[in-house]
Amino acid sequence: MSGIPKPSGIKPPSKIGRPCASQPPRPAVPPSPTRTSAGDDSTHDGHTTRRHNPLDSSVVLTEDTDSFIIGDRVWVGGKRPGTIAYIGVTQFAPGDWAGVVLDQPVGKNDGSVANIRYFQCEQKKGIFSRLTRLTRTPLLEDDVTSETGNSHHSSIPQPSHTPPSRQGSTLSGRGLKV
Repeated sequence: MSGIPKPSGIKPPSKIGRPCASQPPRPAVPPSPTRTSAGDDSTHDGHTTRRHNPLDSSVVLTEDTDSFIIGDRVWVGGKRPGTIAYIGVTQFAPGDWAGVVLDQPVGKNDGSVANIRYFQCEQKKGIFSRLTRLTRTPLLEDDVTSETGNSHHSSIPQPSHTPPSRQGSTLSGRGLKV
């Protein structure tokens, strides 16, 4: 036998994952956007609620998203009423999404996106929303910080129970995926 060891298949450590000494470590979660003069953060019953224009999709309207279930009556962005028909992951974007059947045909789809069916509804009555963009009651203009800087406590309720985690569910109970 020769004195040369056989390769083990284990690669030597790489310096790629090592942080540079001249740069401070970055957090794993990106920092939240900086506040503008139109925005305001307030703490109410231990929950932080951001109050901006509810049409701004980056604004968190509800923090306790685990309490939403299929069949719940909600308002998308605090303005458009409907019923949750799907909650779970999607192929079009990461994270948990709610598929909502709107009362009026002001939505974007019929429950399918990119030929993948998540729930069934009439054309233009379906919309997908981040769970943080749903509210249990409609938002009034007084619930949002006004341009003058006057603020009112948000009327967004904070439910207390937490259901089990979600894999993707539909109103009918059948996870239809085409």
